[in-house]
Amino acid sequence: MNIVTTKSIISLISKKYKGNALLLALFVVVIISLITLFIITLSDISNKAEAKVIRNIEMQNFAENALELSYNTNNNTFNFFDNEIIANISDKLFGVYLLKEITVKHSNLNKSFHAISGYQPDTLSAIQLANSRYGVTIGKHVQIVGNCYFPSKNMAINSKNIKGQVFFTNQNFPQPQNSTVSAIQQSFQIQPNDSVLLLSNISANEYLFNSFTNKTLKIICNQKNIEHYINGNVMLISTDTIFISSNSKLNNVIIYAPKIIVEENTYGKMQLFAEHGLEIKNNVTLKFPSAAVLLNSNNNGELNIGKYSNINGAVILIKQNNMNNKHLTLQISNSTVNGLVYSNDYLKIDSADITGMCIAREIYYKDLFSMSINKINNVTIQKANKKLSFPVIIPFNNKHQTINWLPY
Repeated sequence: MNIVTTKSIISLISKKYKGNALLLALFVVVIISLITLFIITLSDISNKAEAKVIRNIEMQNFAENALELSYNTNNNTFNFFDNEIIANISDKLFGVYLLKEITVKHSNLNKSFHAISGYQPDTLSAIQLANSRYGVTIGKHVQIVGNCYFPSKNMAINSKNIKGQVFFTNQNFPQPQNSTVSAIQQSFQIQPNDSVLLLSNISANEYLFNSFTNKTLKIICNQKNIEHYINGNVMLISTDTIFISSNSKLNNVIIYAPKIIVEENTYGKMQLFAEHGLEIKNNVTLKFPSAAVLLNSNNNGELNIGKYSNINGAVILIKQNNMNNKHLTLQISNSTVNGLVYSNDYLKIDSADITGMCIAREIYYKDLFSMSINKINNVTIQKANKKLSFPVIIPFNNKHQTINWLPY
């Protein structure tokens, strides 16, 4: 086995150049200098990269501290270390939630961070119904954990089914803020200065990411099937029915169409807004904070959650034309919802498991033999824990809390 050493290399070079010792010495000095310079440069690059990572982490810590302070004060500007570090907070609608932008300034550095925020409810109730024309009937296979707000004392309940207090009240039914609904609908319009892209220009296997530090990218869906990899500050807009494929990978994306159909076995994090119909088929999982929202003004449509699906965030039906006698139905069958279930019209639940808050004008129950109003059957409803945030489209209060931080 031959071992090559520095000494052997020098010996080999000295034989080649014979007596030329000066040339040999210069050659060795140059080689050593180049190696030393390379090591120093590599170390300097590594140190700068490490310092940048540490600086980013420190600035994000200030952003997080400022955001938490803002929830308990009316301030949007916070100074740290005698104005050495300044954090400014602004917000805008992000679907049914809020998008908080926190800009941290330190010396000549200026960096923005983004977080999704929602309401933290004052009262952690389980269910609230509004229609006082009908009494409430608690049927079989029902478990309610949390306080209940019912409009009438004319009710048949089994106290074993409710672990919480029952209040009979005619308090105002929480309605969505018209200004918020209008702002959400306006956000789906294409404006002259918007960043716009056609869906057909994106290949199905292409990964598209748009940072929240950039302007919202609005993608016009000129094809019906969405089976793309899209992440970040992106809005998909269609004037026709669209189908979300189980092959798609959508993260933090907002989608608007007259009708949306989410195919079986789809997995992602998205906010869905439809006008005429929204169908989530079987075995679909939407991660928190997702939303399925039917904003309907013509009283013709249904929001349907299929079997074995898991929706984390909000399921909302808003009937905008209450003068019409037609009814809209939010239907949840054999599925799980973690968050808010809201309908200012009919709510039909069967073999559903809801952890959060259930608010409806009235519950509609139908079996093979009869139809009942305000009959609760085959359902488990548990109040939310304090960490669960609710969408700002329903005005519970003005106290916000962070849902999650978004990638740079």
